[in-house]
Amino acid sequence: MKKILNQGNIIVILLVVLFGHNIYLQLQIEKAIDAAEDSEYQAKQAVNYASEAANNAENAASYASEAASYASEAANNAENAYYSAQDAANNSFGTQCWNCP
Repeated sequence: MKKILNQGNIIVILLVVLFGHNIYLQLQIEKAIDAAEDSEYQAKQAVNYASEAANNAENAASYASEAASYASEAANNAENAYYSAQDAANNSFGTQCWNCP
């Protein structure tokens, strides 16, 4: 046992352990870098989707505003049509008979 744990062998064993641990740490760093790159990609995708959703919402709001304007105009036209129909009915033949038998 003394021959295995002499000063030269201990130094070699420590160097092997040190190199092994450095390789392990390098692999862990590479995994962390890959995870960070994946996170960056996902964040960019989220920004793109959020931007697209905001644009779609803006377009939808604009379309809703236009639809409300058209609906208001249609209501005004319907009101005008009602009054025109009422005037036509009042002025039609037989409705203004002042001296009917």
